Amino acid sequence: MTQRFLCVDEEFLERLLSAVQIKAPDIEDSELAIAISSATKKTQQSEALWLKTVPAWIQNVRRLKAQQTAEQVNLAARWAQT
Repeated sequence: MTQRFLCVDEEFLERLLSAVQIKAPDIEDSELAIAISSATKKTQQSEALWLKTVPAWIQNVRRLKAQQTAEQVNLAARWAQT
């Protein structure tokens, strides 16, 4: 079995976490693990791509969740007015 991304070491993880914390300072380990898994492409050749894709993935997912929450609040407010 071959191993992918052999250059992932403590220094790289610190860089990745720093890049993520710019977009999501309150990131939890579980959310980061999901983001890495979701942002990894089958044909990805380098872990360095994570420095861009993982923070962007987290930001997009959080934006979508916030939009869904806002839509639910708006629906509840309209329902309450009827």
